[in-house]
Amino acid sequence: MINNTWFNPAPTVYTPPSSDLSGQVIDEKKSSSSVDDNHMAADSSQKSVHLSNRAEKLSALSNEFFQGGTLASQDVDALIERTYEYGFISKSEYLKLSENPASETVNNQADKTSTTSLIDYINEFKERLNNLDETEFEQATPEEKESLTAMKKALDSAQSILSDIEQAKLSPNFKTDLQDTIIIFKDIINSEAFATMELDDKVNLTNVEKTLEIIDTLSPQRLTNKKVNQYIDISLK
Repeated sequence: MINNTWFNPAPTVYTPPSSDLSGQVIDEKKSSSSVDDNHMAADSSQKSVHLSNRAEKLSALSNEFFQGGTLASQDVDALIERTYEYGFISKSEYLKLSENPASETVNNQADKTSTTSLIDYINEFKERLNNLDETEFEQATPEEKESLTAMKKALDSAQSILSDIEQAKLSPNFKTDLQDTIIIFKDIINSEAFATMELDDKVNLTNVEKTLEIIDTLSPQRLTNKKVNQYIDISLK
């Protein structure tokens, strides 16, 4: 006869733990819970300190460079240095911002044009654009007219942001407008016409673009939308 006990094992008898063992388990759970709570409290404290330090550094940058819209070209290198020193940009970003797309002539003679505030320069440059010969403008191609319109819009946007950053941030479209403005300035600097511009235009347009990039880096909720990747074709011929 086949032995069928192999599929019908004896039932397992549950033996409750001793009171000493139960107490040990409870104590271990309490200890583990206490450690977790301590870690959470430490993490929260570190985050608070980090946010506090960031806020203090942002306040220091604002007080040093962005009070009253007086930032000039001669201040931009120091702004880049301080932004890197405070840890808001990486070394690669710092090196990129420190580059000058203009010629060595700009580096050697920048002191002649560096004391004018960027806002004053933008105002003066806008006046020159508005005083362009009407006949010459009418003879321009549609692409050239579109480029001029885009440039004026970018100058208006840069002027508004640099005049009062905190006020500009209140706009729901602040980040999008800022990044679109940066794109236009980059295209101006990379255009063939940039090489033919006067020295002060090269210096100041370059430093306006760098300053806007730093503001974009310092502003919260950096966006990655399709608009940022759109290339705005600027021709300044």
